[in-house]
Parts: sequence; structure tokens; C-alpha cells
Amino acid sequence: NFNFSSKEDDTLSGTVIEYETNYALGVRYPQFGNEVLDQQLKSHVDKKIADFKEDQKDRSSNQHCVYSIDYSVKQFQDKLLSVVYTSVKEMTGDSEKKETVESELYDLETGEQISASDLFTEEALPYFSEQVKAHVEHDDQFKNARKQGIHEESFSPAWKNYREVGFSDDGISLYFHSNQWFDKDFGAVEVTLPVDSVKKWVKSPWNQKLGFVPPPVDPNKPMVALTFDD
Repeated sequence: NFNFSSKEDDTLSGTVIEYETNYALGVRYPQFGNEVLDQQLKSHVDKKIADFKEDQKDRSSNQHCVYSIDYSVKQFQDKLLSVVYTSVKEMTGDSEKKETVESELYDLETGEQISASDLFTEEALPYFSEQVKAHVEHDDQFKNARKQGIHEESFSPAWKNYREVGFSDDGISLYFHSNQWFDKDFGAVEVTLPVDSVKKWVKSPWNQKLGFVPPPVDPNKPMVALTFDD
């Protein structure tokens, strides 16, 4: 049986559970009652399931795989939604689970998906790189792995390294697979940064939508000048 995490939000959940000769599949995904948003969320999960089933075609019945996908939701104001998917794959004979994490950002006004590069300017990348590397260098769980060497290119300030982003009132979360950094896989890792530390790199019009800068003045609108007499 699949034990999905308890819900702490107001979302509805779609589920897919299948048991076959060489695999067991359990998936939970969110639905919000917004047709545009819900269709994108379901399409994302449908593709993940189709890719998984394709991978299983060449496996023998002796190689049994258990694959699960669960989610959590983060929200910033009433503007941005982040859906964070955690996938776990366990193969017969493997001593370790393979855990991966993905985060998708959505505009709550339109229901459309946006990317990290839609939200942040490229000037944010060096800061992301610096903060994530500092996290890895000071986290004790990576102590022994650091001695064996770090994949330096995985910290470079490029969008390919910082695609998985969650945006909430608690901060900006960057998600990673630890085997990006080391030869050993420690599972998924979340690095959280304060909203105030990154808001100067939020692109227009999002910096206005999120209230980080005042809206532009319309030169065509009449303005009232106030004067004060002695």
C-alpha cells in the first residue's frame, strides 16, 4: 500500500494506483478547481507515468519496481503557486531508494505555468550559486562526500542548475538532487533563502504584481498637485 503524506492545504487530490507483474505505481497530484491549472498539473503527471511505464517494458518480471509520486504546495500571496513533486523509485535488489524532486511555478491569476527564468533576472544566478555552495560546504551530512570532491560545475550560475524553484511566504526554496554535487546520492535537498534577499532580482511585471516595487505612473492620467500656504 502507498502511504501518501497528509494534506495540509485546501487542494483536492487526484490519485493513480496500479499493480502489475513487474511494478507497483502510486501517484497523488493536486487539483484546484481551475480548469487551465488542473489540466496542466494532470498532463505533467500523465507524462511522468507514461515515461515510467516505457522504462519498465524491457525489465524482466524478476525486476520489481515500486514508484511513487507525492506533492506539497507552496503559495506566495494570492499570486504564485508552487507545486513540489517528490518521486521515489525502489528496485528489487537495490539497497537505496532513488529520490528526485521537481517544482513547478504557476501564475494563480491565469493558471499558466512559468519558469524560474520568467520570474528572476540572470543577475540572481550568482547569488543562488554562492548561497547554495555555502549550504553544501557547511552541512554536516555532506562532510565525508566533500572530502572526495565536489562537482564544481553543478554550482555554476546557469539556469540548468537552478530550475527547480518554490516561492512561498516563508522564502524562496531551491531544490536539488544531491548527486548533482557528489558521486554519492543523498536524495533531494532544499535550500531556502529569505524573500527580501532576492526580490531585487524579480523581473517586471512580477516585481509589481508581488508588491516589491510601486506600480508605474501613467503619464496620461491627470495628477493633482497639492500646495501649502503659510
